[in-house]
Amino acid sequence: MNEVLNPQAEARRRRYLGLMGLEAYYARKVLENAKPSAVFPLAEEAAEEQKPAAASARKDTDASTAPPPRLQPAPAPRPRVAAPPRRLHYQRVDSTLAVLSQDSWEGEEGAVCLGLLRNILKALGKTFDGAGAPIAVLHGQPAEGASLAELCQRDGCANLLVFAHNGAELFPDVAPSTTDFSRVIGGAPLRVTITRGLREMLALPELKKHCWRELRPLRSRLGAR
Repeated sequence: MNEVLNPQAEARRRRYLGLMGLEAYYARKVLENAKPSAVFPLAEEAAEEQKPAAASARKDTDASTAPPPRLQPAPAPRPRVAAPPRRLHYQRVDSTLAVLSQDSWEGEEGAVCLGLLRNILKALGKTFDGAGAPIAVLHGQPAEGASLAELCQRDGCANLLVFAHNGAELFPDVAPSTTDFSRVIGGAPLRVTITRGLREMLALPELKKHCWRELRPLRSRLGAR
């Protein structure tokens, strides 16, 4: 009588042989004088059981031998473009205050700017008639024989009032939100106050209230009432 083996143990044996690339042979007919053998499931069933294990082995082999993915080169950093020089206009008001503006107040086109500038300086306790042409300054470079550093050193004013759109860009080491700070320009220590441009405030009158708030520290230093 043929011996019946444990089906689970036989299935594990077949999987093990399959992973080693060995295939079990099962006789389909009785051989003369053959020793009685154990009863096995059909070879086709064993083959079906081995397919998932063989497929998993091939997948692992393919993954280990596949070439590594090609790394895309990192994009080259864009060069920083320097901001173009800004043409500014400098004017000494008196021994305590000088004005630096991106807007000129000369001629017919600048008459409205001059009116606004007079009103602002009046609120600071200063009288300014606009006499004398402002000196053109190309920020960061000398222009018309003078630089901002030379003008500040010449006049020795304690305060510099800047009217400019994004005026903080003129002082890269100062935070954009800072509107009143100390600075040494041309060897002259002074206090810098930044507010909006004259034409900017004329185009958007609601900006004037921000200007008055930004001028409070300067107004206090000048003792305006």
